[in-house]
Parts: sequence; C-alpha cells; structure tokens
Amino acid sequence: MCKIARSVVLFAVLVLSIESHAFETQFSGFGSVGGGMLSNGNLVYSKYDEDFASDPNVTFGLQVNASFNDKVSATGQLIAKGTDAYNIEAEWAYVTYSFNESLSVRAGRFRMPLLAYSNYLDVSYAYTWIRPPVETNRFAFSALEGYDLIYNTSLGDWDMSLQFYGGRMTDAQEVTTNDGETEEFEADLQDLFGFHHIFTYDWLTLKLYAMSTTSGARTTSELASSLVNLVRGPGGNPELAENLDPLTFKKNIYYGGSFHIDINDWVLDAELSYLKPDERNSFSSGDKAWHLMLARRIENFTFHLTYAEREDDPFYEMIDTLPQVVANPDPATAAQMPVIPLRALLASNVANQIDTSITVGLRYDFAPATAFKFEVTSLKQETILEERVLPTETPLDEEGTLVNFAIDYVF
Repeated sequence: MCKIARSVVLFAVLVLSIESHAFETQFSGFGSVGGGMLSNGNLVYSKYDEDFASDPNVTFGLQVNASFNDKVSATGQLIAKGTDAYNIEAEWAYVTYSFNESLSVRAGRFRMPLLAYSNYLDVSYAYTWIRPPVETNRFAFSALEGYDLIYNTSLGDWDMSLQFYGGRMTDAQEVTTNDGETEEFEADLQDLFGFHHIFTYDWLTLKLYAMSTTSGARTTSELASSLVNLVRGPGGNPELAENLDPLTFKKNIYYGGSFHIDINDWVLDAELSYLKPDERNSFSSGDKAWHLMLARRIENFTFHLTYAEREDDPFYEMIDTLPQVVANPDPATAAQMPVIPLRALLASNVANQIDTSITVGLRYDFAPATAFKFEVTSLKQETILEERVLPTETPLDEEGTLVNFAIDYVF
C-alpha cells in the first residue's frame, strides 16, 4: 500500500471512530498559497531557484479533534505540501488521556517539538514570517511516533507548560548533489527522548528544549559507500570507517532556547540552538544557529526585520589520523589515478559552511483569519575549504536575494 493510501486509511479510521462515538467533534484547518524566486540558482534555500515557483509556499491541512468523554480525546491531521509533491499524509494521529486539568499523556503520531516553532511550523498564519528562518529551522524531521507527558501549571504570575516526550522517527528524504544527481536518504531516529518547556509571563514567553537520539540512515549515495570502503581498506582506520558508515547508529544531542517579547505593539523574537554529535568522530558536523527578529505592529500591518545565522562545527581530528593518499583499488581507473588523496577527499565532504540571511518583511491582516505576507531576503552562503583540501584555507561565497509572498489562512 502506498504512503498516500496508508495515510488516508489511517485518517479515515480515526474519523469513522470519531463519528461513531464522539460526544463533541471539532474540525479546523489551515493553509498557505504564494510564490517566490531566487536570484542565484547556485544557492540552496527552501527549494527555490531562479524560476518563479509556488510549490514551496503551498500547504493545506485539515484537523479533527474529538472528545469521547472527560478523560479521552483523539486528534487527527491530514496535510498536503507542495514541497512533497502534494502527497497527503497523516501528520497527526494520536489519542490523549487527561488525568486532570493539569496533567495529560498522548500516544500516537504528532509533531516533534524540537525547536521553538516546531509544534505549529506548518500553520504559517500563527507567526509573523512566511516561514521561520531556515537557518534556525533547519531540520527536515517532523512527525514522531511515540508518546509525551504534558503538565500545565502556574507559579505566581508565570504560566508553565512542561512537556516530556519519547519514541522513534523515520523519514525519507531526497538530496540533490552538486553534479545534479538525486540521492535518497531514509533516516531512522531511535531511542529518542526530549523535553520542551514553555514559560509565559504576560508579555514574555520563554522556551527551553533538548533532545537526544541515536540515528542512522540508508542511502543510495555511491560516494558515501566508496569513502567508507577506502577508509576501511589497507592503511585506513576501521573505527573511523564504522562511524562513516550511514548504517551505523550514532548519538546526537539537540538543545536550545528562545524568547518572545510582545509589548506595546513591539515584538522581539530570538532563538539559539545547537546540534552536537555525541561521537565526534562521525562523518558529520555539529552546528550552531540563531536568529533575532524585531517587529512593529501598526493597526493591521506588521513590519519586521530579521537576521539569522547557521554555522557548522566540523571535527577533523579523526580524519587527520589517516594517510594523505592511498592506492586506488579500482582497476578501471588505477592507470590514470594510481593514488587517491584520501584525507583531502574526506575533509572536502565534511560540512563546513556559514549561512546568513537578512529578511525585511510585511504582514497585512486584511481579513479575519487571513494574512498577506511579503518578504525580501538577502542570502549569503560561505563554504570553508580547509588546508586539508587546499594549500590554504579558502572561502567560497554564494550570494543572492529571495523575493517571496504568501497568503496564510486558518478556519
């Protein structure tokens, strides 16, 4: 059964169950339409390129909530995105059990609350931007199959929502390489556990979050397989080869926090988050990302300015234990290339990039539950090629401008 059919069947079973047994049922929805184009096709940013495209802006979601009794409720959400070829998926399908007004537990499939806006990232109407900065909201993972425990309470003038969650996540992604080849990655995050806490005081909202997991991936990348085999070969490093292998599960930790100030029609929003591989000899980089947004509301208009940055934190020490060159094991190319610069080849494939953006935007709430948004984003992506790759450290810059508009709505 295909993914679309499975999602529709799952949602249909939930709805039929709701119609048969629910005392109270509520339907709601959300969506976005729009378009944009990027001035530099060499940049990679939200699936835009030099031709006008609307797919990255199109989203439609339908949600149903039902209460069976004062303890048990169910929630389902179907969503279709232009970035996913408009495939319909069950993003949410979970059951909630409420012990009392403060404490509840959920089980099923729901959004993974990894970052400040993760819980409602698809509901663009809920925030100022067309989308939160790509630099901070950089993870493709979305839905989690698992459980969570939510405790809502107050302490003086503060309201608090404490969430602990766990489970597993699998997700298939396609990545386009520099030479135009499409590679498939099927990510698998296991032993996943985290928390997402929200503290609110009148005009101030603070969020703290963290997550740990062990992850691996199946891939069609021939380059990844070739690199692993070279490192595993004579004169190599079996330990590093094991960590380079995408099938080897590796530990990762994500953590960060944010604040949101909304007072006298001024808004200040900031977020800082980190990705830290627990085993730093893996074939990946940690990173740091942050953004700062200042906005001003004037009646139905909101004007905003945002700076965002994401910087890789590569780890080269294990690569430096390898020989500079190894014998070419491929008989077909050994005559033309008798040796392969192994250390430089590995170093060139470890992410070492700095992404920055400056966004100027406008939000106009021109009708109830409907907003028009327009943004211009100046982008810069700087790739650092280490001395392991070239005789001297060399930055490669790409710059461009994204012009983007959208109409967001909820119902």
